[in-house]
Amino acid sequence: MSVTASPLFHLSEAMTTLSCPGKVFIFGEYACLVGGPAILMPCSPVFSLQYEFPVAPNVANALNIFAAESPAGRLMRENQAFAETLKLHWQDPYATPIGVGSSSAQFVLLSEVLAQIQIKPSSLTAQQIAGLLQNYWRIVDKSQGLRPSGVDLALQAFGKPCVVVNEPFSIRELRPDPLQPGQMFVLAYSGHKEKTHDHLLDLQRRGFPDAYQSALRELTVITETALTAWERREANQLGLLLNEYQTTLEKMGLVPAPFANKIAALQKIEGVVGCKGAGAQGGDCALLVIEKSSIEKIKRALHPLGFELANALI
Repeated sequence: MSVTASPLFHLSEAMTTLSCPGKVFIFGEYACLVGGPAILMPCSPVFSLQYEFPVAPNVANALNIFAAESPAGRLMRENQAFAETLKLHWQDPYATPIGVGSSSAQFVLLSEVLAQIQIKPSSLTAQQIAGLLQNYWRIVDKSQGLRPSGVDLALQAFGKPCVVVNEPFSIRELRPDPLQPGQMFVLAYSGHKEKTHDHLLDLQRRGFPDAYQSALRELTVITETALTAWERREANQLGLLLNEYQTTLEKMGLVPAPFANKIAALQKIEGVVGCKGAGAQGGDCALLVIEKSSIEKIKRALHPLGFELANALI
């Protein structure tokens, strides 16, 4: 498959600044770990990485910008010779971590910096995104227990709403407007962020994926049904499928009871078409389809449940 997306890496004229969007799983989390399709959308504000090269050699120039055991930190140490003459400034615009892809954005943008300073052409074909994903898996290795799906990284390198399968790799652009006029996706966050690598290690200890095969097939069927609804702009059906996806995750035992109760309460708010946890079910973030006319009422209803609307725009 050879699909070219619109440019992702925005280069300013005044300084060398690269940027990429955040990511939001709409459908497909967990099942994407074992090759199921995932529907993702980019969100803003964007992450950015500014670089200057070359600068006076210093072992501390870029080596300590990212956590040592993060994917970007591992990639930086693998390229230490460049790190010593590379100055970096990383900007995460989210004051509260809400799970929209900070770690994967670091890896995507650092990979592009290294490509530029080594005078390697960058491209956004599906084949080259697949190569980026393979390098990500190589760098991460077994540090997170289960291998991360990497589909969030693919979305951030692609920059458009898409459906991704990680192995065998495929990526396809989706229409950007699956909802009806007067409806919108929003994120609500609690301020409690579970670390993805800790979650993957816990899944591994619980026998994932072998112990979850039947439920994973169910999640894949829901996602495939959602793809049809997405292209047909059947927004109410998408809302019901969000609820159904959440119910299946709860049946799998992947949702802590307090968070499951909060999602159930969110689903009942007037003006909410559908709702599920966003990404890992650690209680940090929820994805909702809502009626725009009800947004103020929804904001007020979120507060007693410990949630606020995020500043991420989908």
